[in-house]
Amino acid sequence: NQVRLSPNALDSNFYIERQEKNTDEDKEVLKVAYVGHLSAGWFNWEAIIEMATIKPKWIFEIVGHFEPNGLKLPENVRILGSKSH
Repeated sequence: NQVRLSPNALDSNFYIERQEKNTDEDKEVLKVAYVGHLSAGWFNWEAIIEMATIKPKWIFEIVGHFEPNGLKLPENVRILGSKSH
């Protein structure tokens, strides 16, 4: 399996590139993971919700703490909570 790392920021080219064209990745289940702080001021929930809606076969696994209350997330977004190192 291939792993891609995006250090502490959304790579908008990655997002736009995959939004505009169909790739072989659209035919398989991929996992997108995030580990870190989840407050609305730090984490871009709108981007995750939009990407998860556009790519329903992708699984988004979110690890962290302080997620906002009342989030309505697509079924392919999973908040796994805080984890120790």
